[in-house]
Amino acid sequence: MKTLVISCLLAAVAWAQPPDSLWSRVLGASLNSRYYDMVETSDGGIAVAGYQDRPANNYDLWLVKYDRFGNFGWQRLYGGSNAESCFALIETIQHGFALGSYTRTLGSGESDFWLYRTDSVGTALDHDTYGGSQAEFCESVYQFSGQGFFLAGWTYSFGAGDADGWMVITNQNGDSMWSQTYGGTGDDRFYDALFTSDGNFMYGGHTDSFGHGSGDMWLLKTNEDGDSLWSKTFGGSGSENCSKILETDDGNFILAGHTSSYGAGGTDFWLVKTNGNGDSLWSHTYGGPTTKTAWPSPPVRTAAMHWPDGPSLSVPETPISGLSRPTLTAIACGV
Repeated sequence: MKTLVISCLLAAVAWAQPPDSLWSRVLGASLNSRYYDMVETSDGGIAVAGYQDRPANNYDLWLVKYDRFGNFGWQRLYGGSNAESCFALIETIQHGFALGSYTRTLGSGESDFWLYRTDSVGTALDHDTYGGSQAEFCESVYQFSGQGFFLAGWTYSFGAGDADGWMVITNQNGDSMWSQTYGGTGDDRFYDALFTSDGNFMYGGHTDSFGHGSGDMWLLKTNEDGDSLWSKTFGGSGSENCSKILETDDGNFILAGHTSSYGAGGTDFWLVKTNGNGDSLWSHTYGGPTTKTAWPSPPVRTAAMHWPDGPSLSVPETPISGLSRPTLTAIACGV
């Protein structure tokens, strides 16, 4: 049985002293199951999403709701005859949920981006797939204030090389408006994305096409039309990855991921802070001589963050004053 440890913290992006723990829960299922993302909901509770195994050894999307004290509320499964999994979860403007997922049952190829929308109690409302003849995996989802969606991940069907970072913009009905790939001849992937305070897009991930070693942490900024503004890599002779990015109150960025180039040995947690132009200000590793990772797969997925608003489809907006940056609300670790 797989279990999940959830610790709810009074926390901000950075703190001068350790945050106070409010509660913790160990959660499990009778079958092989994993949570990949979580979100604080407008009622003060927490929703988590990932996959649950079925007897035929395929996976279904798994959405679970807990109240503000970590007490179980409800759970829902969504899927077809093949494997599906959710890597990204948000609460929508309508107080339902949008799951950034992949599906092997529906779509055009081996696997496709799958945008799945529900109401506030997990009842399915609509879903759409995006992709080509090969594999695509959605790793991040956000909703515009105009109620369209922004998806980011990676694709084998389109682009310049092996895998490329891929973003898709949809309208409020889930219809694809436009998409763009980013990368070189190697394996390049987005694992997170956000809207910046200046109305642009920021992507974090992994690149084999650029950088120094066998794969570097990758930070890419584009304008609202998808045109690249700049691209930065961070790493050494080993392998690095960025699984989460956030913008701080001082207009800088924090990248969370892993490194095998630096640290105490094996693979260590790695935090990198950059300025607004992506230039490194400092970095720190955390861990001992064995493998630890903030790679976007078990045993550790990511920290959950709250983003109050994003730009509309036509005119970028500044996020709400006082809530203009993501805040760390909880940490989830799979065991």
